[in-house]
Amino acid sequence: TGTGAASPALLSAGETTLLTVVVVPGTNPASSAIVVQADLTTIGGSATQAFNDAGTGGDLTAVDGTYSYAATVALATTPGAKLLAVSIADAQSRSGSASIGLSVVARVGIHDIQGSGRQSPLVGADVVTEGIVTAVKTNAFFLQSAPADTDANPATSQGILVFTGAAPPAAAAVGNRVTVAGRITEFTSSSNPNQLSLTEITSPTVALVSGGNALPAPVVLSYLDADPVLVDNLERFEGMRVAFGNLLTTGPDEGSINEANATSTANGNFWGVLENACRPFRETGIGALDVTPIPVGVNPPRFDTNPERIRVQSTGQVGAPIIAVDASAYVAGLRGVLDYGFGAYILLPDPDAAVTVTGGAVPRAVVDARANEVTIAGFNLLRFYDDVNDAGGDVVLTTLAFERRLAKTAKAICQYVRAPDILGVVEVENLNALTRLAAAINDRATSGCSRDTNYVARLESGNDPGNINIGFLVRTVEVRPGVPRVQIVDVTQFGKTETDTNPNGTTSILNDRPPLVLRAVVNQADGGSFPVTVVGNHLRSLSGVNSTAPGSNGWSTDGARIRAKRAAQSLFLANLVHARQVADPAERIVLLGDFN
Repeated sequence: TGTGAASPALLSAGETTLLTVVVVPGTNPASSAIVVQADLTTIGGSATQAFNDAGTGGDLTAVDGTYSYAATVALATTPGAKLLAVSIADAQSRSGSASIGLSVVARVGIHDIQGSGRQSPLVGADVVTEGIVTAVKTNAFFLQSAPADTDANPATSQGILVFTGAAPPAAAAVGNRVTVAGRITEFTSSSNPNQLSLTEITSPTVALVSGGNALPAPVVLSYLDADPVLVDNLERFEGMRVAFGNLLTTGPDEGSINEANATSTANGNFWGVLENACRPFRETGIGALDVTPIPVGVNPPRFDTNPERIRVQSTGQVGAPIIAVDASAYVAGLRGVLDYGFGAYILLPDPDAAVTVTGGAVPRAVVDARANEVTIAGFNLLRFYDDVNDAGGDVVLTTLAFERRLAKTAKAICQYVRAPDILGVVEVENLNALTRLAAAINDRATSGCSRDTNYVARLESGNDPGNINIGFLVRTVEVRPGVPRVQIVDVTQFGKTETDTNPNGTTSILNDRPPLVLRAVVNQADGGSFPVTVVGNHLRSLSGVNSTAPGSNGWSTDGARIRAKRAAQSLFLANLVHARQVADPAERIVLLGDFN
């Protein structure tokens, strides 16, 4: 008996594959003089092609029971699945059979795979292509046509991602020219359906052609290439080597936070626009690629998603170093391959790119208040947990880490927010944490405050499972003997027990962080006063808003549940404010916080 195989099993006309048959000899008496033949006529070969087990002609190891033959597929072979019949015989007049399956596919250029549109015209097809490896990721590599193999159409990309799912094979080293056989797919991440798809070759078989090849020269992109309106503006360069003159960062690099120790680590991912492009801002509407169903008759404005922004993933290529930046910095010397994900085109810089970073934003303080001005501000303190191990979903900081957070936050509030009369804060664990922050601010030697504050803290716990809450810091330093700058009338939480009805008739808590309303009077040294009402808010975040996972409590999807909750919370807050306006049209109402 025998078992046959072909490696690679997916190849094009003109390529060579190693055909093997593992033979199980007969016994009693033992087989001798075994002969293995295969009918290779469907790939242009002999009808009685002999295989050998002598360690020659492609056979790797002599007399190991594996019979081999290196077959070259004839150029005239018709593409399609092939099943090669194998016969086995021995000198004892016994016989057996096996078969070898392989597929002959069309050989195409990378530009043929990419096509001139958003998606490949060959989606779902098995193909063979050839190019030079230009970059290696941990689970994929990039392939680009050699200069002599490119087409003349500027709308077709000459590069493509080959997805291996694990570390690419040794043949896929940068500078190697390889052939790749695989299936063409268009990939869109399930975690972000609101983006374009990325053309990939999947389940690849890689064969080395030659090594040490020069990489194709990068295309130097300018701001004119990054159109600020067309979401697929850089599709024609997808997977290719590109270079930038200068990139203006639109935000600082991303990273991770160790909450318990209050430290952060950059990961080298950041966003920017090419030099001479305007720094973009979020525009009105929902994303141009948003796939969330819109109810009939509702026509919201569309936001182009700022396609001129380019994401830089500085460690995207294996061995590349982290590039850490601030917002509004200029990054020069960027070159690498152009990937796509996170709703944007992504540059993966070459490991040896000589990158320099200059400039960057520095904190800017608000102007100092004049004597007759009242100052009110909001501040998201970002999971401001203390060093006490309380019951609940909090994180316990080390004492050193919490003291650092206290000092940094106090300085930010004093030196940059300028210690406002009323400061609404969100994401604070409890009254203890906020009271200790007030004390740190009031200590002018530590905080650097230019004026006395005598802040007092007010906070009400809500329903948040992570134990983050809304609170206020109120400046109560005396402006006249016995008269505080801000006199608190009352602090009231609204809607803590408010419920929302689910599609199946059950109810659930509506407000994770219920609105907190401060009524106060701001007093002046000259005897004047200014009554004001400040509403602190922290509405449900966008996290999971597009989730298609099965919903709970009767919702069709979890995304539908989240969108409905956001809408219900917004309506609750609007009604709360409207009722106050109806009751007292003269009431001065300030809304602040994180509206998400």
